[in-house]
Amino acid sequence: MNPYRFENQNREIVLSRYNMPTPWMNYLSNGTLHAMISQAGGGVAWYKSPQIWRINHYRFFHLPTDRSGFYTYIKDGDSVWCPTSEPCACKPEKWEAAHGMGYTRFSAERDGLHAEATYLVSPLTASYTHLRAHETVLELVCRLLLEKKKH
Repeated sequence: MNPYRFENQNREIVLSRYNMPTPWMNYLSNGTLHAMISQAGGGVAWYKSPQIWRINHYRFFHLPTDRSGFYTYIKDGDSVWCPTSEPCACKPEKWEAAHGMGYTRFSAERDGLHAEATYLVSPLTASYTHLRAHETVLELVCRLLLEKKKH
């Protein structure tokens, strides 16, 4: 089975494997704020110049780790997982990523919980993540808990 497919109608590439041999990157930009995000959520963001205003660190030639990145963690009972699949050891049972024009979307499912995270750079020089989650059986907003990391 091919690990990717092109969807011409949506103008996107859909990937069905998070652990590709090398990252498939999508470039997101509004001309001032820039980001590159991989099919597994790894990537880098910078303001104006990547040399002096980098927001996070990314090692392009440190493969296949694809770290650091844009990760949204979901705590459901005792398990913690990410719609991006990485970097958690607990992986989704169903997963796919889509790189489109100006966005990257992750769709994942684990233990009856479906999550969809869309990453984009808005025209207002802000990085934006839209997360939707629901029970797959009842289609209701569910037991999603985004926890703030305690310092």
